[in-house]
Amino acid sequence: MTRASIGPRITEINALTESFCGNETVEGPETCDDGNSVDGDGCSAACLQESGCASAPAASCVLAAKASLQVQEKTPGKERLTAKLQGFAAATVQGDFGDPVAGDTRYDVCVYDSAGALVAALAVDRAGASCGPTAKPCWKDKGGKGFAYKDAGASASGVRSLAAASGAAGKGKLLVKAGNNAPKGQDAMPTGAAASLQAAGSATLQILVSGAQCYGAALATVQKADGVQFKASAP
Repeated sequence: MTRASIGPRITEINALTESFCGNETVEGPETCDDGNSVDGDGCSAACLQESGCASAPAASCVLAAKASLQVQEKTPGKERLTAKLQGFAAATVQGDFGDPVAGDTRYDVCVYDSAGALVAALAVDRAGASCGPTAKPCWKDKGGKGFAYKDAGASASGVRSLAAASGAAGKGKLLVKAGNNAPKGQDAMPTGAAASLQAAGSATLQILVSGAQCYGAALATVQKADGVQFKASAP
């Protein structure tokens, strides 16, 4: 290759690399690709997962074959939320869940109603932090296969536990449990999701991992939506 042809070739390679972002396919260094170059919608202009729940569901999450969401707000001060995603369509490794042990990974749990409006947002931004009266690490490495979070004080959006496990395609899971306990001064979990989902025919559950991936599912089977309780699942 002559020196004169090197310049155009480099330009061509750069153009191909840049074309990845915005084609709705996660490629190369991307951690998301929602088909646009806009910041603030969950997937940045550089196709990197953003922190925080966007106002509408992210368009390029790794889909879960099975999922469930339960919200219990019948007793004020004792609200509960359990969210589960499992059986991811793509194979996952530990790095797909970031690194909240030695890194700065944040997790966001996002719940949307049937119209795609955000009705609940829980955030665990405690990478490397200590939890409990004995100041034990909140996060643990699960043998190179995932991570586990425990906080009896439920100080981060009421989240008491979060488990991330990798696996082959059709495997892998994310499980989040959160709740309030007013008598113990635990009231960090946001409330009102059950009311917002009253009579809803479906919902969307997504869990965003900063700097890594987004995982989610459409919950089309609703078992209960009476304004104080919401229970839905997929498939």
